[in-house]
Amino acid sequence: MNTLAARLFATLTVCMAAGGIVGTIAGAVYGLVRDEFANAPRPAGKLLLGALILAGVGWAVVLFVVGVLFRYGVFAIALPSLVTALLTAIATVFLVDLRGLSTVGALVGLLVGLLIGALLCELCEWVSRRTVSIR
Repeated sequence: MNTLAARLFATLTVCMAAGGIVGTIAGAVYGLVRDEFANAPRPAGKLLLGALILAGVGWAVVLFVVGVLFRYGVFAIALPSLVTALLTAIATVFLVDLRGLSTVGALVGLLVGLLIGALLCELCEWVSRRTVSIR
């Protein structure tokens, strides 16, 4: 089992790891808040504000874990991980709120983060293939 998990996580790109970290944080925290305040009204503006706060917290964690601990460099991953964090947190919070998935919010966030990270990584590769370098 240990080798299976190691193989799965060894294939993650930096964008997928960032999305997974942010999605797990956003899904777990918002799932707990939603579970505690189940009957409270949640307008879209407050959901967006909460998602942006969770994206900021998740982005700081990603910068520390991936940028400092894994030595990718904070400045090298700052902008791509910010975009990934914003998209992942917003999608996770709205999906957990829409479907009422507060009990499995962390798992939903992880899956959403991995998917968004993979899509952004493919988009980045596609853009880099399409650009022409002038020498």
